[in-house]
Amino acid sequence: EDYIINNKSVKLLMGESVQSIKRFLRSVGLEIPLEARELPDHIGMELLLMATMCDQEALTREQGDDDEADAWLERQNEFLRAHLTKWIEPLAADIRERSPNHFIKALATMMVELVNKDLGFLEDTRPRMLDERPALEQ
Repeated sequence: EDYIINNKSVKLLMGESVQSIKRFLRSVGLEIPLEARELPDHIGMELLLMATMCDQEALTREQGDDDEADAWLERQNEFLRAHLTKWIEPLAADIRERSPNHFIKALATMMVELVNKDLGFLEDTRPRMLDERPALEQ
């Protein structure tokens, strides 16, 4: 991956993780605002993307489009597994080790807990979504 943990790796600007996220964004019809200052694989941008997908899921569910809402849940699951869960724990551990600020350390812990809780929710929801889909006519 293209991230720095304890100065053991070098961050490659516009590396594979950035390209992968850009491909994912295109595939789900989203884009990063032009005014964004961070690269797509910055933790803040990845968490913002998850929040946007959660908003889209809620909006389509409110509009009564359960199939599209379920598709947004699948996209969230895909993104969490392909990106956030790959590096968030080492990042949080590095933040807790290096930061002198207890508030920042707590935020790092909460960030991991949030991602893990969301992943658990998506895993619990997925089988229910599959069970509720109407059977295909033969």
